[in-house]
Amino acid sequence: MFNDLILYRNELKNKLIPKYKLIGIVSSLLLSKEIFKNNAAVYDFVKDVFSIDLKPYLIKSRTLTVAKISKLIFSMENDRSYKNKLYSFIQKRIDSMSDPDKKKKNQLDGWFNQ
Repeated sequence: MFNDLILYRNELKNKLIPKYKLIGIVSSLLLSKEIFKNNAAVYDFVKDVFSIDLKPYLIKSRTLTVAKISKLIFSMENDRSYKNKLYSFIQKRIDSMSDPDKKKKNQLDGWFNQ
């Protein structure tokens, strides 16, 4: 999933990103159990990035959430704010996934220096 996140980040760096790519990126993120362990985390993500409150029946189903967000993305005119928020979310997730690797390398360095 780490490589996918890097690919998504690179796609979001483009000035003009087609709506189908944005829908695909968001759908892939929402359906991923690695990114969101439970549906409450999906709710927080949608609230932060898209600034909408989901109804309780949507929170229980990721596929319904994907359908609602896809419809929202398809109908929106200005996607720059969503794109920026999504980019920052993905960047934070990449940073959090790469930190454990750095810590492991630092621990091994201590063994080799002795």
